Amino acid sequence: MGNGAPVLRTPTSKDALYAAIYKYNAGSSQTNLFKLLGASCIAIKQIPQGKEYEIGFALKQTVCTKGMEDVMQDCEYMDDGTILICNAIITISFNVPVPTKTTVSCSPQD
Repeated sequence: MGNGAPVLRTPTSKDALYAAIYKYNAGSSQTNLFKLLGASCIAIKQIPQGKEYEIGFALKQTVCTKGMEDVMQDCEYMDDGTILICNAIITISFNVPVPTKTTVSCSPQD
């Protein structure tokens, strides 16, 4: 104990959700970041190498811009910010601290 080594743990569904949001923001052509507005469903499927999460969630545009990901939880939503309805499939392998595959698709709320 006390050697300062990081503790490896298998990511949770919350980790999977935040990985999906990070991936969306990283690949988005938008200048502003999107933050979680709410998660609607989380399905978990056991696969041989770990778990696959299927998550439905909503994002809303914030006043923060790309490059501010470290403080995103403190970002305020834009008053007239775009709301996106998203689905993600995230594959988590046992004892691997980051998702091995993340697929995200979002479309504006009607």
